[in-house]
Amino acid sequence: MIKAILLTIIVIFAALGICEFFYTITSAFLHSGVKTSNYCIILLKCGHSADQLRYFAHKFRWYGDEYCKRIIAVKDNIDEKEIADCERYCYGTNIYLCDFSEILSVINSFETGVTNGEEYISRNTGKN
Repeated sequence: MIKAILLTIIVIFAALGICEFFYTITSAFLHSGVKTSNYCIILLKCGHSADQLRYFAHKFRWYGDEYCKRIIAVKDNIDEKEIADCERYCYGTNIYLCDFSEILSVINSFETGVTNGEEYISRNTGKN
């Protein structure tokens, strides 16, 4: 009985892996020339901001550019202590903290190539 249950679980996971493999192959052939810039915008919640950043950083490390190009975290709803914690966490990562009113200018500067994020990191962390 246990052998049958384990075999069923293995078959299900194998089928899911094969489906993901075919999806990746077909996406590569059908959309090989398409270049997009995906941004993940997070509205940080007070009391949960560090957990949110860890979750999205983990997703970015796992999926890479398939998930998004950059992660933009909006820090309007959190207090100063949490902002300082988030800035320390974001330093050296692909996560950028900004205010809600700055989102479009941040995305435009990334798209036009004016900056690659160092000025936002230095502004948010106070390091040059």
